[in-house]
Amino acid sequence: MKKLILCLIGVSLAVFLALFSEQTYARNSGYEVWLSDQGNTQGITSTTPDGVYGGKVRIYDSADLEKKPPVNNPLVLDIATDLFPNALSTTGSDVNRIHGIIPTPDDKYMTLNFVASGHLGIVDGETKQPVCLFRSTGTSTGRQNHMSTVSPDGTKILIANQNGRMLERVDIQKNAAGKVTGFNYNAAASIDVVGGTGRILAQPIAVDVNLGDNINCTVSGQVADGQPTFTPNGNPKQAAGVRPTNTVICPIISDKSRHAYLTLGGGGMFVVDITATPMKIVAEYDLNIVHAAGCGGHAANGFMMLNTGTSGPIFPNLRFIGLHKTIL
Repeated sequence: MKKLILCLIGVSLAVFLALFSEQTYARNSGYEVWLSDQGNTQGITSTTPDGVYGGKVRIYDSADLEKKPPVNNPLVLDIATDLFPNALSTTGSDVNRIHGIIPTPDDKYMTLNFVASGHLGIVDGETKQPVCLFRSTGTSTGRQNHMSTVSPDGTKILIANQNGRMLERVDIQKNAAGKVTGFNYNAAASIDVVGGTGRILAQPIAVDVNLGDNINCTVSGQVADGQPTFTPNGNPKQAAGVRPTNTVICPIISDKSRHAYLTLGGGGMFVVDITATPMKIVAEYDLNIVHAAGCGGHAANGFMMLNTGTSGPIFPNLRFIGLHKTIL
């Protein structure tokens, strides 16, 4: 039976249940809640009591959650030992700090995002078995996967390579019947939101974790170095007082699956055509319009609503902007 997947990112289960009434989730019979636990599970010693890598995925079944009182009985998967035990030997790094989990629109596959190590893991939502493991592009400013988002039409996964200051894309490949046959890290589609020569230090990596599932995990093309340092309008992509720190935080995708809205760590935003290869900037905003550290948004009925954030550490003054549908 197909289950609705609800994912929690940096929020406790108790808070989730307080926010969503019994009537809200009881309408969806047969669902799961996936919770990402960033706490390290590996390398725990007397000298490193907090561990050095790993983490857990906790999966709660609706049958347990809807009991009175709810039963705390999750399926617990260790991301290092149960899902991706060969990450170090195949990608050069262990998986570290699972920052969030996002499902595909059909709830069939889950995207696991690792903010410290720069990995993107794909897991089958029904079997709970790993499918693919990718590692993002390494640049002169770093390598991360702060968060990925999946297009509403189920054809693309966008990776916010935060410290790398890039937006990257995994294409979801399907056959004529609509069945997923592969996940392809389209390196040629990657856009450097800083630009310049000497930026690209390591190309993305793909690992087919399950060779028997008839799903290919691949990389195609190369991430281009020396990408433009200016926008199509002739303005610098990154500059003091305009967009000072172009760390890509949250790429929110339009409901038409054509554009992504990239909020940037230091303030400002790019709207990117994600159907182009390479992806391209089609609109730009400075930090006076979109404040620093914005993350979160939702597209509906041709409109985009975004949290523009603030430069403060605890977001005391959240602002919201609505972008007219003509931009979409």
